[in-house]
Amino acid sequence: MKAALSLKFGGLAIDLEGTPVSGDQILVAQAGSNQREPDLFRTMEQAIRVLENPADNPAKKADLRNTLNTSMRDLDNALDNVLTIRASGGARLNELDVVDAVGSNRMLNYTQTLSDLVDLDYAGAISEYSLRQVGMQAAQKAFVDIKGLSLFNYM
Repeated sequence: MKAALSLKFGGLAIDLEGTPVSGDQILVAQAGSNQREPDLFRTMEQAIRVLENPADNPAKKADLRNTLNTSMRDLDNALDNVLTIRASGGARLNELDVVDAVGSNRMLNYTQTLSDLVDLDYAGAISEYSLRQVGMQAAQKAFVDIKGLSLFNYM
């Protein structure tokens, strides 16, 4: 007795045809789950196995179609995982680059601040000292001159 069965899981549709035999099984499991752990090498071996054997009867054609569909889905999932890990690594490297740039900028600021505090421009310092000394002497002379004045000097 030949049977046809159509299963739908979310966006995935599976059509099964053929004569059921005692011991036939259908495993419905999400890739990467406990029932079907991800194994890229096993996936490739299964795909190579069905491609090496000719599909000359309906059972072999169904096995070929199902194995290739499963293999492609597993390979897509593996590629998605690789891209996710790669994106995560890239984000971490980018964060390290930003932290490195911030550290370099801080070091430059610290070096400039230390240089401003420690280094002395002798010519500039002598000029500023002389200018302040002249200003102080002028202020002292003006104070002495004003101190000696009173209203009685003008009468």
